[in-house]
Amino acid sequence: RPRQSPVGQWTIRLVNSRHLNLHATLRTVRTSMLFSLLLFACQSPRMVPAFATRAFPELPKVSSKSTITVDAADLIVQSDRDLPQGAAVWLNERFVLEAGPFQANQSKRFELREFRDQFGERPVPDDFWRSDRVTPLISGLLESDGTLWRTIISVRD
Repeated sequence: RPRQSPVGQWTIRLVNSRHLNLHATLRTVRTSMLFSLLLFACQSPRMVPAFATRAFPELPKVSSKSTITVDAADLIVQSDRDLPQGAAVWLNERFVLEAGPFQANQSKRFELREFRDQFGERPVPDDFWRSDRVTPLISGLLESDGTLWRTIISVRD
């Protein structure tokens, strides 16, 4: 039983050091577990199989004057021809977005985070905790009617 020594109106309890060390260790373990759970809960997964799309198709590639402009986390796509419903935008022959119909020479804006690959991965980290960089945009293609149309890529500062 701990000894008690009166000091003024307060009583100081003398507890053995093993007891204090045990409480300090348990507190540290609880704090680190809580912090780990918090970090895990705040992450949004970059790869979500439920959002997986199709693999890159082996279709003929044709040149065009269509453009894709990267503007921060957005893409501005302008096709040089009308594209029907079901047309898709491909980035780096990996990430795809079903983009619907395009009218010739009209711009359409998309968010980079909407694109997914065949594993459900995004080209953009969308989480505060992630340190990975945005996937650099190397190539862009518009898919329609069994053809892949090459685009001109530009980056807006």
